[in-house]
Amino acid sequence: MPVSSPVTRSETLTDNPFEDLLPVTTQAVMDRFDHPLSAQSWVMNDPGRRDRCYAVLLLGGRAEIGLRQGTITCKAPALVWLPLGETQRFSVAAGSDGYLLSVADDLVARHCGDGSGVAGGTPAGGGLPLRFAADTVHNVTPAEDSGNLLLLSRSFEAIRAELMQNALGASLVVGAHLQIILTMVLRLAEGVMAQRDKHGPGSITFQRFLQVLELHFREHWNVA
Repeated sequence: MPVSSPVTRSETLTDNPFEDLLPVTTQAVMDRFDHPLSAQSWVMNDPGRRDRCYAVLLLGGRAEIGLRQGTITCKAPALVWLPLGETQRFSVAAGSDGYLLSVADDLVARHCGDGSGVAGGTPAGGGLPLRFAADTVHNVTPAEDSGNLLLLSRSFEAIRAELMQNALGASLVVGAHLQIILTMVLRLAEGVMAQRDKHGPGSITFQRFLQVLELHFREHWNVA
């Protein structure tokens, strides 16, 4: 096709199924803290960040996470997953090493949902309740020098690289590594599967509705 040929929006959406409809850089941000000389802090309770989930991989040092209710204090190695609307602030001590991932809940739902948005209806997590895991606060401890920790480090670094390059299909690659991260949460967390069986999908869906409703009221949105 000549460069000057007009292209309609419908053509651009259908000709290349791997093209991201929304740049992944608008839906995810990765911060790398690499042995800072002083403590570092992030604030997440502004309206622009309330649609975000957060994942922390702490490879060295200590971190503190302020939640809507309570605080998580952790030391390395640690993997922390924080669902939509839960995180208020995050800080790391001097000399700490790790990653802070901010990701839109829509992106999590698309790649870690129940299969309703996946071609053929196949569950995105291969049958694992990744969406359930993503809706819960988790603070788990991968063993030092373990294969799980190595896999997590590679996934966080891969997401960071994809966000920096923002190449074709970056959203798919980021989504695939989100699945790995949440799979590690399920693997390392105790009792997650039992909680899922106890509450059931209907209860979790209702809890998510109440959570989103609360966020809307907090920001003075009209709820249609």
